[in-house]
Amino acid sequence: MKKNLIKNLIVATSFAALSSCGGQGSNNPSPVGNLALGKLYRVNSCTEVENYLKDYAAVRSNAMEQDFDSGIASPVPEGEAINSPNEPTVDDPQVTQSDIAFSDPSRDLLYVTKRTENGGLLKIFEAKLENSQELSSIELDFQPRELVTLYEPETDSNLLVLFGENISTEQGITVIYQVNEPSEPQALFRYRYRGQFQEARSIQGNNQAALVWSAGDYFGSEKPPTSEILFPSSFTTDSEGQTNEETLSDCSNHLVYQNEEDTRSYSWMKRSQLFYLSLNNLNFSVSSETIISPAGGNFIHVNPDHVFLIEKNNGSSEVYQFDLPETREKFDLSAYAQVPGSIKDQFFLDEHEGTINIFHQVWPSNESTCVDVCEGPVINKSSDLETGTYFSSYQQSGNQFINTGRIGPFAPDEITYSARFVGPWGYVITFRQIDPLFVVDRRDPSNPKLLDEFKIEEVSYHLQPVPSLNDNQLLLGIGGLPNQGSIVANLFSIDTEGKVSLADQVTIDDEHAYSLGFQDYRALTYDTAGLQFALPYTDYNGETTHLAVFSVDPETQKFGELKKLNKPYVYNANGGSEILRAFFFEGVLTPLSEIEVWIHDLSNLEEITQFNL
Repeated sequence: MKKNLIKNLIVATSFAALSSCGGQGSNNPSPVGNLALGKLYRVNSCTEVENYLKDYAAVRSNAMEQDFDSGIASPVPEGEAINSPNEPTVDDPQVTQSDIAFSDPSRDLLYVTKRTENGGLLKIFEAKLENSQELSSIELDFQPRELVTLYEPETDSNLLVLFGENISTEQGITVIYQVNEPSEPQALFRYRYRGQFQEARSIQGNNQAALVWSAGDYFGSEKPPTSEILFPSSFTTDSEGQTNEETLSDCSNHLVYQNEEDTRSYSWMKRSQLFYLSLNNLNFSVSSETIISPAGGNFIHVNPDHVFLIEKNNGSSEVYQFDLPETREKFDLSAYAQVPGSIKDQFFLDEHEGTINIFHQVWPSNESTCVDVCEGPVINKSSDLETGTYFSSYQQSGNQFINTGRIGPFAPDEITYSARFVGPWGYVITFRQIDPLFVVDRRDPSNPKLLDEFKIEEVSYHLQPVPSLNDNQLLLGIGGLPNQGSIVANLFSIDTEGKVSLADQVTIDDEHAYSLGFQDYRALTYDTAGLQFALPYTDYNGETTHLAVFSVDPETQKFGELKKLNKPYVYNANGGSEILRAFFFEGVLTPLSEIEVWIHDLSNLEEITQFNL
């Protein structure tokens, strides 16, 4: 007996539910441009972009009159999906995601930014057992969001990249520093564009150094924006302070979303931008793609060869593959797939040996007849699939991804929480009252197999691969019991047949606590060996902020001693003292908050010194 299944699942996927309330336009905007792939059309001129928006505004105006008469509300922008960002995986070390702070353990350096009312600060610290110090502090004329480091081998340059925005001018800003001398960072390049930064990756290896990042902004669909807003200039500034304006002339890098089957109108339009910057020989040249579409959620998945843009729209997901050629000159939209249901985040997609593997959840559609009591499977009529979680394999044929294999649904009355791909296996966790960990063999794209379903009471919000000394795989699951507010670390061992066992478990806190790691995997940090971990968390009473420090012994497949660092939570005009991250250095652990950086002895967690931000 599945009670209230439809209600529960539709509430859990706000965009699918919200989109279904859209007004019905009498017609769609007139098609513009040439079909590129899927629902994306490449425009031939900037005038076509303006015509696309004007036509949509007319449809929107007509729909508003119908909505007013019927009392129907129109869809609004979905929240960004970047709370669960794509990360560098253990088996793909060439891709690294930006974060609010960054460490370089090989040089004992910690890079931290802070936002202020009028801009921000960049601070560089040397983290050592003895003589830790602040090496430099730079005032920024923009508010920093995230940063990442990488190395450019041809010029022997250690680079630090900052991403942020100027709120007053609504401009996104990317700045690159050379930090060979961390006490005197040298600004090499600055790029300004219209939009808000969303997420970024560095690509490192094979004598390549490059950046990929995305940005976005919204504007109302009832009245198209001015040309200055719609076709803004971008600006580059070199190391000599020389600024060049780059005007948009032909809009050849613009794609517009057109779906003739979707007759709903949206009150918002979204401009999504993808940027690529090769850093080879420090010859800075930015390539970009702009996608204009009715407001929905999207995110990116990046590997050394491709950028995948995943668009969430109308209860399904559209996967667009952009090639990153060896020349690293420009994006190339090369393949497309429409996937039934939703792809939760970038951990649910992976490219393996020429095959795209995806975990996706099919939700009940509005056409489903079961509302209060459901006996038997619930069918989503738009996809002809039963509700639940699926694993699907796709292979590229020309400019299309063809579905070659699919299994599912797993746990049709549960919600997916986390997924991970490691080697031949794919892992996905669903949860309602218990937490099944499903293991899928993905080696044969035409015949994927479900190898195991391991049940445990706690849900895991994130799965982190851990190095193993044998052929077994180890997965660290961070989660707890949502109704009790506990925080638990589970160590799963998966043998060569894909069978799961719980190797060890440690309760970090069982008294109504919450960890940032539940929503942002980057809050779980680890040392260079991937065997020591730090996880910040906070009591629901808000009086204390904590850091759990633990290790994994790959030989015994057991957790080491659980250590805890406790600090009072305070808040002042400069920010709060909640521990956000903690970074490992040789013999040193460096927790940080919005207002402080602490240096602790890793062996006993005693505080050595502290720096204000």
